[in-house]
Amino acid sequence: MMMMTTFTQIKRNLWDPLQILRLQLKQQHAFKPPSILICLQREDRKLLITEMNMEQHELIMMSSKLHQGYSTTTML
Repeated sequence: MMMMTTFTQIKRNLWDPLQILRLQLKQQHAFKPPSILICLQREDRKLLITEMNMEQHELIMMSSKLHQGYSTTTML
């Protein structure tokens, strides 16, 4: 019998947090329009990971915050 991996099992196995977020995002795609997972890293190495739609992503990319100590990586 094939065993299904549940989100609880993934958390219990202490997978990489970004992997967990990617899996959550994949599960949500069936129920809403696709969105983007954005990772902002400040100069002090603190990360902000957030999910947003394409319009929000365009606004963030134009935001001056990215030019004041933030770098950005887009992940699907």
